Amino acid sequence: MKIRSGVAALFATRGNETPLEKNMQLPLLDLSFLNLLPDKTSTGPGADDEPAELDFPPDLVSAWDHAFKTYGFAYVKIPESLTALYRRLARRTAEPASGEGDGGLDECQDETSEAAERDAAEEKNVGARTDLFFSPLDEFFLGCSNEEKMQYCLGKGYGLGGYVPRGVETVAKSSVLAEGDTGSGVGGKKRVLRPDPVETLCLNAWKEEFDAGEMGLVDVERKNIAAGESPPLLAAHGAGSFALYPPSERTIPISPFPREQTGYRSDELLDLTRSLWRQLDSLLQKVMELSATALQLRGEARESFLEGFREGKASNVLRYARYFDEDVHQEQGGEDGSGAQEGPHQSPPAVDERLLYGPHTDYTGFTFLWRSGENGLQCLGSERSSRSSKSGDEQQTQLGCSSCSPAAASTTALLQRNKGLSWVDVHNNLGDDVIVVNAGDLLQRWTNDYWLSNLHRVTGPRGTRQRGGSAPQVGGERGASDAHRGEHSVLYSIVFFTGPHDDTVMRPLRSSELIRAFSDENGIDENKYPVTTSGAHLLEKILKSNQ
Repeated sequence: MKIRSGVAALFATRGNETPLEKNMQLPLLDLSFLNLLPDKTSTGPGADDEPAELDFPPDLVSAWDHAFKTYGFAYVKIPESLTALYRRLARRTAEPASGEGDGGLDECQDETSEAAERDAAEEKNVGARTDLFFSPLDEFFLGCSNEEKMQYCLGKGYGLGGYVPRGVETVAKSSVLAEGDTGSGVGGKKRVLRPDPVETLCLNAWKEEFDAGEMGLVDVERKNIAAGESPPLLAAHGAGSFALYPPSERTIPISPFPREQTGYRSDELLDLTRSLWRQLDSLLQKVMELSATALQLRGEARESFLEGFREGKASNVLRYARYFDEDVHQEQGGEDGSGAQEGPHQSPPAVDERLLYGPHTDYTGFTFLWRSGENGLQCLGSERSSRSSKSGDEQQTQLGCSSCSPAAASTTALLQRNKGLSWVDVHNNLGDDVIVVNAGDLLQRWTNDYWLSNLHRVTGPRGTRQRGGSAPQVGGERGASDAHRGEHSVLYSIVFFTGPHDDTVMRPLRSSELIRAFSDENGIDENKYPVTTSGAHLLEKILKSNQ
């Protein structure tokens, strides 16, 4: 399938927008031309025909490769159909988006009309609801009491889906910054990683059972487990290592999702989530095709790389997160909460710096991130030469491969090995139609360090927080727990974490000439990373973040 030409990777600003920082130089890659709507001519999941290979323009392929081998991050302009869904979820408007992109709402067009009718009916019975809660995410995170939200909580920690209240996840514990930490910070004082001030609603699978009234947590083939056995992902860690499922439990639990069937006030969030998942999954298919082309994978190697991401096989997670930006996430002992202390090779933190989400690398494949406002996302500044010139021992503890380093490293040692690097802002000023895409640990592992899974964190907003609209005025009985926020904007992120099927075996893609040449040039052993599966790797990271 031929992708139309003329799609360039942009390293400039759009219109009168604020320029990107010179020291950042993250590319803005234009994928807005992609069609994410269902293919009406498809013969369905059981079709014998292999998916047609997409033919991307060379400049886009080159820029994609450059972004992830150099920074691990990129800005990506998305199709209007996807932009409309993000806006519908986080910004309530009087009318649906107009213009060419209207059809992009997929089946959500009818759902939007139905939702409007439900809104009108409920407003007549309840009052001026939309004056208080003007988006489906506001409805859930601000409009529900803690007791209501906990109805959708599995009580199993972060990573299994459903609602997770703040105080549960400490994502920095999954990072190399926490590996093997002796508990000593600056001056020998104890380092304390506090839980991240964030609450989340996660969807871990979209299977047939969802539309039938259930929400699957994991792949269908793993739903039935013989009595006395641990789920496959827990086998390597011991059944008692994490209380995910009792050994006697025959069926993996189903995560409830806010919907009328479960007593929720409407199906608007459900309907929009269904449409969003399908379009993001479609985007993933095309992004993986682009990645295979950028890595110069051909034949069986290409198909093997793509197979685990095919529709219905990928291990994806859709996460809605609300940040409590009035909280301050810091470490005791004079450190700034990032694990990166002030020193000769690290810029000192700003006086008002605070962390809403600790430093970490993402666990699996690409992450697609949309934000409702400027939340202070930062990634570690990266110069390719600083990564590729290290000795073999030092390469074991590079910041990008936190999940795989055989030896833990202290904060000071990490900074010494990465002299001159500092945190740089990943801005949110390019519009609702631009998301951030970053590579996760499995992509770095798969490419034997050729692509970078970069360390990043969320420091909290500075300046204008909201890209559009005004903050909800919270008050009254509904949302009373949030009344103290007053006129503060609410920070949301909508994150689509992607990864291959859990049984995918992770070995370096040595068939790629680019990866092979990079490994040989930098003396990186192809056996640097122990062979594992995608699912085992993911569980290991989740276990750490829930400790």
